Amino acid sequence: MQDEAVPTRFLPAKRLNREQILVIAEEIAQSPSAASLELMPLGVVILNHTRQIVYANERFVTMTHAPSVDAILGKRLGEALGCDHAGETEGGCGTTRFCRYCGAARAIIKSLAGQRDTQECSISRSGASTLEALNLQVWAAPMEFNDKQLVLNSIIDIGHEKALLGY
Repeated sequence: MQDEAVPTRFLPAKRLNREQILVIAEEIAQSPSAASLELMPLGVVILNHTRQIVYANERFVTMTHAPSVDAILGKRLGEALGCDHAGETEGGCGTTRFCRYCGAARAIIKSLAGQRDTQECSISRSGASTLEALNLQVWAAPMEFNDKQLVLNSIIDIGHEKALLGY
């Protein structure tokens, strides 16, 4: 695990190492549920207890602009999506002062505490030539898999709804 002494302004910074992430990812990939999650028409991500990605379907990978799921395994949600705040602290996504107000972080926290939650999340990310704003709805639910506490997330881009409402 990463050093727990990393300063944070919100959530713990500790992480599992790459090898630990890959073990969990392989267990999930071999489960019958993985094929079903891949068919979902929305982004699906499974996070471990340190909020790191251990599974992502192709729809979510497309949202991140990553070349493959392997490129985002072990990252946190904001890091994978390119949140401008995720790189502001050594601890990454969830550890900045801005993360206190992030709907995704709040939904994940509730889920780690055993409750389902749905929140809106606005992410600013820098594109190749411009600043891009993502408006997402994040649903999070606790799940247990092979004695591991995980969070199942579905992520929907609601930017078009915000535009229609004039936000």
